[in-house]
Amino acid sequence: MLGALRQLGGGKVLLLGYHRVLPTQTDRHAGDVELISATPEEFEWQMRYLSSHFEPVSFAQIAEALDGRGKLPKRAVAVTFDDGFYDVHAYALPILKRTGMTATVFVATDYVDNGGVFWFDYIAWVLRNVPSASLALPEEIRTLADDKSEAGKQRVSVALLRLLKRYDEQSRSAYVARIRAEFPLPADVSLGRALTWDEIRELSVAGVELGSHTVTHRSLAMLSRSEMQHELNYSRQRLEQETGKPIVSLAYPFGGPTAFNDTVVEVARNAGYRIATSYMPGINTLGAADRFALLRQHVERNTSRSYFEALVNLPEVFR
Repeated sequence: MLGALRQLGGGKVLLLGYHRVLPTQTDRHAGDVELISATPEEFEWQMRYLSSHFEPVSFAQIAEALDGRGKLPKRAVAVTFDDGFYDVHAYALPILKRTGMTATVFVATDYVDNGGVFWFDYIAWVLRNVPSASLALPEEIRTLADDKSEAGKQRVSVALLRLLKRYDEQSRSAYVARIRAEFPLPADVSLGRALTWDEIRELSVAGVELGSHTVTHRSLAMLSRSEMQHELNYSRQRLEQETGKPIVSLAYPFGGPTAFNDTVVEVARNAGYRIATSYMPGINTLGAADRFALLRQHVERNTSRSYFEALVNLPEVFR
């Protein structure tokens, strides 16, 4: 076992990034399959493995350790979910309970308030169901649409979503709005919805930690200072209002090196956050970690059990 070969030393904490836990049958999910981090069966295996070899911690505990007011266990791990899809409650929570694990869920509060569909899930649905010749695809990926196979459609979907995530907010919103106007979601199609506030409160009562993923899931570094303040202050206030618990942590939408900057970090500190995580891979050593740029290893739908064991036991290799 890899766990016997190497132990994470004291003062280190491993963060694992998930998005969704779902069965992968197409009749159960018509949106962005790349957001499926694991099936329920694989997620349960992963959580049982972690519960046998690691100690789950919250971001509040990590913040306390960074402040010098507490210590983390020798093999500390934090399981995280971004966005706040309903399946965290439907599929992940029962597994967390059965395995004695917990998690932190970073919620984009506007989607909870409005019950809307995440734009990236909608775009993935369009690319799977609308002939590519009917779409005004950006020039950078237009040639990919020549492949009409299911695999080809998926490649176009991945490429377009990556491209749109690099757009400034105004350009991306305009593009998505134009596609929505041309290809509205049919009434009989149900994409993955966000958690409801009732579900969020149930998660909180069950010991799942809540954190902010902003209000509207926009790239913070592309916003004005006043927009940043709204995204960070209001999301935190809504979560605290609904759960009655302090919100100390933030996950930057998109999470790459261009998703946040010094101004974002300053605004986040002023908004009362004590800790924040990127979506960049790596392991966090508490003495050297940037508390507003923590690193997370990604768990994906094609993560095998042997790869998962290597990922969590030798995280420095996977960067």
